[in-house]
Amino acid sequence: MKRFFRSVLVESILIAAISLGVAMAANAVRRDGLPLARSYQPRDELTEQAFTRVSRVDLETLKALIQAEMVVVLDIRDKKSFRSGHIPGAKNLPLDREESAIVSLLEESEAGRTIVICCSDPACLDAASLAARLLQREAYDLMIFPGGIKAWKADGMPLETGGGGF
Repeated sequence: MKRFFRSVLVESILIAAISLGVAMAANAVRRDGLPLARSYQPRDELTEQAFTRVSRVDLETLKALIQAEMVVVLDIRDKKSFRSGHIPGAKNLPLDREESAIVSLLEESEAGRTIVICCSDPACLDAASLAARLLQREAYDLMIFPGGIKAWKADGMPLETGGGGF
């Protein structure tokens, strides 16, 4: 009986390890796989402030602002996701590179263009996190597109591939 439980335990651990390996491989080959190399942190006080101080923009308003060339759309997804499809004209600024590009963003804001921060979907808190950091540096003309690229695609809007960032 003891040998039976031991073999069941070993088989269970082996199945779990194989499942984890398959899941990691599937995530790596997906175009919209999760970036597993960065830390996900809960909302801090600054992020909470961004939620209250930064306005949201809906899809229809965003389309009008883009057409009027009044905004800079900032896509903060990782480079791989950005290159596979993003809002036309958007700039890519993955959060791990944000400090080196803040000056360029502030110049865009000072030139009278609103910065619209876009993430992957409504569950993504990274847009508010970046907005909080920009607010600390006195970038006042900010908006968040909470629907993210998911809402853009769901509306049948065109995507641009390739491209770059700051």
